Amino acid sequence: MKRFAILALLSLINCHLADAQQPTAAPQEKLATKIGGRFILDGIGYFNDTDTLHHQANITDLRLTGTATYGDWFMRIDVGYDGNRLGMKDTFLQYSKNGHYLRFGHMLNAFGIDPAVSTYDYQFINCANSTSLLYFGRHIGMVYLKSASKYYVSLNAFAGDNIGNINRSLRQGYNFSGRAVYRPFTEDTKLLQIGTSVLYRKPDQDTETGISNITFSSTGVTGLASPDYQYLSIDNARNQIQANAEFLMVMGKWMFQGEYLFSMTRRAEGKNLRTHGGYLQGGYMILGTGYGYDFSEAVPSAPLQPKALQLIARYNISDLNDSKANLFGGNMQDVSVGLTYQFNKHVSSRLIYSWVNLDQHSPLGAGDLHMLQARIAFWL
Repeated sequence: MKRFAILALLSLINCHLADAQQPTAAPQEKLATKIGGRFILDGIGYFNDTDTLHHQANITDLRLTGTATYGDWFMRIDVGYDGNRLGMKDTFLQYSKNGHYLRFGHMLNAFGIDPAVSTYDYQFINCANSTSLLYFGRHIGMVYLKSASKYYVSLNAFAGDNIGNINRSLRQGYNFSGRAVYRPFTEDTKLLQIGTSVLYRKPDQDTETGISNITFSSTGVTGLASPDYQYLSIDNARNQIQANAEFLMVMGKWMFQGEYLFSMTRRAEGKNLRTHGGYLQGGYMILGTGYGYDFSEAVPSAPLQPKALQLIARYNISDLNDSKANLFGGNMQDVSVGLTYQFNKHVSSRLIYSWVNLDQHSPLGAGDLHMLQARIAFWL
């Protein structure tokens, strides 16, 4: 009996060792999907010039987003409805490895801070007028980016046409850009980043008419339907060169952000256009303890905690006049102050007062505008 027990024990040990020596099967990669979206409702009231600018309320952003992740691959499909039409937003395929990211698709061109901030994460109703004036939206292309603890770098190559602008006589232009950011420190309540962006753009050309234009336009501080506050179309445009300097700083309950932008449009005939603009904005967290930050994109985001109340202010100047080239699209200065409140991680609101000063070259004419805007936003 004792001999039988010893043999049984030796057999059990041998089976255990055999199992231990078997190679462990690699875990199966799984496809993870997620559905999200956002809903933004805006309203605006004017204190003057109500004959041209009308009080209104409308849905300014309604989106349905789908994402899928499989191993090192990520796909995003973002469809939005605004301006009474359906359009493609960020729709791209991404491959990542060891902190390096490569994207292909329809997406934003990484140039500066403000244009890269999500609509839901805007502190104000809209990004600063100087950045929206000199920015030209999403395009089809390729982006490489790397975000480490102390730095962020992005290189971009895009085709010229927008996905919604298909024209058989159009000869596509292209643009190349890059953004570099240095972050000396990125603590929970203390952040500093400084950076710069550069861009070279070759505009589209209509081969039937030979027209190759670059157009600048803006509707000021609102995302609602409005006449242009500034407008200038440059004919015989050969290319555009653009650069910026940026900074973002968080110190406890204080946040400061600013950018300066310069653009030169070179023409085949006529003098070149030189224009510039910039803004400085700040915020103080009355309730709450911290600001959100998107480390991978090097941009601020909504506060992380619920019931966060913030006081904000911004000064912006956008100059679309060039007397040497005899080209005038208007000079605009604006000041905005307001409050933002984060109900929870999905719902936020804004109440913003803005003063806008326009010169005689503005499509609206010279004068001051005063307006009050409100926003309620839901994000999933």
